[in-house]
Amino acid sequence: MSVLRIVRTLFVAGLLAYAIQASSDPIVNGGPGHFVPTLMPATPSATGGAKPGLSGMAKAAAAAGFKAIQPGMPVIDMGAFRPSNPLPPGVAYVSFRTLASFPYEGDCYPWNDPFSEPKRNPHPKRKVPKSILALNGKRVACMGFMLPWDFKPEGTRHFGLLRNQVGCCFGTAPALNEWIDVTVKDKPADVWMDTPLLLVGTLKVKRITESGNTMGLYSMTAESVERTQIQP
Repeated sequence: MSVLRIVRTLFVAGLLAYAIQASSDPIVNGGPGHFVPTLMPATPSATGGAKPGLSGMAKAAAAAGFKAIQPGMPVIDMGAFRPSNPLPPGVAYVSFRTLASFPYEGDCYPWNDPFSEPKRNPHPKRKVPKSILALNGKRVACMGFMLPWDFKPEGTRHFGLLRNQVGCCFGTAPALNEWIDVTVKDKPADVWMDTPLLLVGTLKVKRITESGNTMGLYSMTAESVERTQIQP
C-alpha cells in the first residue's frame, strides 16, 4: 500500500467506524476525557461477511472484516507512558513524547474536508533536532497503537504505529511525527487495535514522500511486536 493510500486510510477508517456504529448501536457522544466508540478488526472468516440489513459503507466495512465494539476505551496518549515489558539488552525506549517533541509540518495547512482542496503551506517547519537524527539506524523500542495496512487472516506485515487511538478510530490524521510506518521483519504480527503494543526494531528517521508530498518522518523494520501494559 502506498503512503498516500495510508494517510487516506486514516480518514476512511473514521468513516467506516461511524457507518458501522450508526447501523447497529446508538452513537455515544462525548467531549475530551470521555469514553469513545472504537473500531476493531477481526479476521474475514470470523465475520462471515456483511450482516443482513447493513448497506452502503457499513456493509462494505463488515464484509472487509471490521466490526464495531461498544464504548469503553479512553483515548490514551502513549507519549505519557512507558511499557512494563523488559527490554532487550542495549535497546533504549523512545516514546512518542520524544518523537513528536518538535514541530514537523506538512506541505499543506491542517485540513479535514475531503471535498475541498487543501491550502499549501509555503514554509513548513521541519527542522529535526540532532537528538532525533541520532536515532536513525538505531535499534530501539517504541510503544503505540496499531492501524494495519495489509490486514490478512494470518496477521499483518505492514501497519502504522500511532501515538493514540484517535487516528485509527475516527480518521483524524496524526501529526507527521506522531506515527511510524512499520514493516514486520519475519512472520506476520497479530492484529491488535486499541491495545498498547511494544515494538523493537530499527528506526529510520527520513522524510516519507509520495508524488512530492510529505507523508511522515519515521519508519521501522520491526523484529518483535507484542502486547504490553503501560505505566507512568
